[in-house]
Amino acid sequence: MKVGGCKANGFSVSQPFWTVKNTNYIVLIILTMAAIVFYSPVFTISLIFIVCIGILLYCYHTGVVHDKFKKEGVRTEAKILSKEKIGASGTGNTRFRMVVEFTTKNETVTVTTKRYFTPEDLIKIMRNNTVVLYYLPQDPQQVLLMPGEME
Repeated sequence: MKVGGCKANGFSVSQPFWTVKNTNYIVLIILTMAAIVFYSPVFTISLIFIVCIGILLYCYHTGVVHDKFKKEGVRTEAKILSKEKIGASGTGNTRFRMVVEFTTKNETVTVTTKRYFTPEDLIKIMRNNTVVLYYLPQDPQQVLLMPGEME
C-alpha cells in the first residue's frame, strides 16, 4: 500500500473520494441507502408524519399572521399604482405583483406586494383600481391585501 500520492486500497490518495474515478462507488452507496430507506415502512411512515406536521405548522402560521393583521392592523383602501402578472395557479387564480399607495395617520406609504387573485377579486379591484388592505401601525410596510372584503 503506497500512501504518498499513489493508490491505497484502490482509491487515489491525492484525490477526494467523490472524484470521477470513484463515481461507481458513490452510486452504489446512494442506491443501497435508497433501498434501505424506501423499503422501510418505519421510515416511510415517519416521513409522511413529518411532512404532515410541516403542512399543519405552515397553515397555523398563516392563520396567525392573518389574525394578527385583522386584530392589530388598520383597515384602509389603497390605490393600485401598477400591477404585473407574474404567474397563475391551476385553479384559475392569477398571481400579481402590485405597487399600492395608501395614507396612514402620518404619511403616504407606497408598498410592493404579491398575491393570488381570483377572477371575482380581479373584477372588484378593477372597478376603481383600488384594493382593501390591512397594515400594521408600527410598520406600515407590512400589508395584507383583502380584496374579498370589497363590495
